[in-house]
Amino acid sequence: MNISLVVPAVIVCAALLFVVGCTANRPYRTSFTPCNPAQTGADCTNAVIESTPDYKLGFVEFDDQGWFWNRQQLKAVEQMIRTEAGIGQTNQARGIVIVLFVHGWKNNAAFDNENVEMFRATLKQMNTIETVQTNHAPRNIVGVYAGWRGLSAEWEPFKELSFWEQEHGAQGRRLRRHDRIVGGPGDVATGRQ
Repeated sequence: MNISLVVPAVIVCAALLFVVGCTANRPYRTSFTPCNPAQTGADCTNAVIESTPDYKLGFVEFDDQGWFWNRQQLKAVEQMIRTEAGIGQTNQARGIVIVLFVHGWKNNAAFDNENVEMFRATLKQMNTIETVQTNHAPRNIVGVYAGWRGLSAEWEPFKELSFWEQEHGAQGRRLRRHDRIVGGPGDVATGRQ
């Protein structure tokens, strides 16, 4: 066997697997038209706002350095929260339940991601609980999903090895920057940034 041909072939195959196994470094949620994923035929794969009769769900995505991919996502989610809470509507203010979910490593904000599907199910269950409460009127359920490219490789062993890439990129920056979507009390109501 000619070793001078085998080594380059192995390197080329490894490089191809690595490139094909990685996910794109881009936001998943790019459509600002609210969408109902329960509606037959609806394509909500890119929707920043998912709107169902049971809950509203907004997505805010960050790059690998913790910066917003698109600040318009944050503005759309803030507006969704204001609308659901009745803020700015004369005598229409009402209680809402807001749940923030920040996914971990090996996940992202893709429509069919396991964490996204689990969060939808959780919000739906919370709505069921809220509607059977008898001591107060049901509150609207609002979810905010903070996404980043935690799932940067799709195939093993690259999926497991992606931890080191993510850990290097984080170094605390992600956590410090995520606080921008969880401002102090009244930030959504007053519009403070």
